[in-house]
Amino acid sequence: MSPQGDLHGLTPRELEVLGLLADGLSNGDIARTLNVAPRTVAAHMEHVLVKLAAPTRTLAALRAVREGLYVPLLRSRG
Repeated sequence: MSPQGDLHGLTPRELEVLGLLADGLSNGDIARTLNVAPRTVAAHMEHVLVKLAAPTRTLAALRAVREGLYVPLLRSRG
């Protein structure tokens, strides 16, 4: 196994939110995908931006991809 990289203190849920952000989803879309309230997603997003020292969602998504933090959500095929 490869050594775990720096996750910047992101929680598993924050990594999920970051992955969906990198996929181009809005906060509302992320909330629907994860079955949580939009305010919950907004709180996670605030934490992600702080932990990545990213002033914008776009920069956070870019850093996620560049730093190997992008975790695509496995979606069930229905």
